[in-house]
Amino acid sequence: MFDLKQRRLELGLTMLDVAKLVGVSEATISRYESGNIKNMRKDRIKKYAEALQVSPSDFLDIDTKNDTSPTDEDIKFALFDGTEGVTDEMYDEVKRFAKYIKEQNDARNKEKK
Repeated sequence: MFDLKQRRLELGLTMLDVAKLVGVSEATISRYESGNIKNMRKDRIKKYAEALQVSPSDFLDIDTKNDTSPTDEDIKFALFDGTEGVTDEMYDEVKRFAKYIKEQNDARNKEKK
């Protein structure tokens, strides 16, 4: 995974150097590196990627390290009290049912408007 601080250090840049190139404060760079700022404007992503000499698509990989979305295995464990014996077909059926419930709920909400 892409690490902002590590890449900055590899290039021998200070936070102030990067801040000037990106057009933000040194404190903002610190917050980006620590993950305290999760969403970055597109124009800043482009400038930050240029400052770190990486492509913007590589740069966007930083989002994955902060991703706390449950995996399929997490969901299976929660739904079935474990994953042993849970087939893909069983899991697909649960997903189809969840989709059906969501569609029904969306339809009810549309009728209320």
